[in-house]
Amino acid sequence: MAVVAAALTMGLTFAHTLELPQKLGYDAAMWTRIQQSLYLWFGVVGGAVEVAAVAVAVVFAVRTRGRPGGRLATGGAALFVAALAWWFAVVNTANAQIGSWTVGAAPADWEHWRAQWEFGHAVHFVLTLAGFLALLLATVQVAAAEGGGDEVTVTSRVPEPALPGERHGGKR
Repeated sequence: MAVVAAALTMGLTFAHTLELPQKLGYDAAMWTRIQQSLYLWFGVVGGAVEVAAVAVAVVFAVRTRGRPGGRLATGGAALFVAALAWWFAVVNTANAQIGSWTVGAAPADWEHWRAQWEFGHAVHFVLTLAGFLALLLATVQVAAAEGGGDEVTVTSRVPEPALPGERHGGKR
């Protein structure tokens, strides 16, 4: 569950990061219109998913404490906590400002708020990517320690070809 919730959260943050270069070229009216219309479900669904990611990552870290993968799980959980704290401190601060604007009436310092929002999401992505990778590696280490990482040997018996006049398997 921790890896799935982390992947969903990372996907949301990656989407914001992919949009960044194009959105830096928008004027104030277009950028504000997009901010106030496109991201409703990012906040509603994405916010719930990110809080869930933090919660299940912390549970995973607690459950693996002192075991192989436990330190990575703790690191991953800490990165998700840091990512959520970053979002509140940087991105949500910008959201509060941007939400009060009207399209066509952005303040003179709107570019400051745009940069804070856009680059705040880029840092958020880096933190969630690092957290996701740590949780994924922790999961692999936990599985290996519990026997899920043992080598699996598959053997196959290929029957000998029949000689002319013999039945399959070399016997008459």
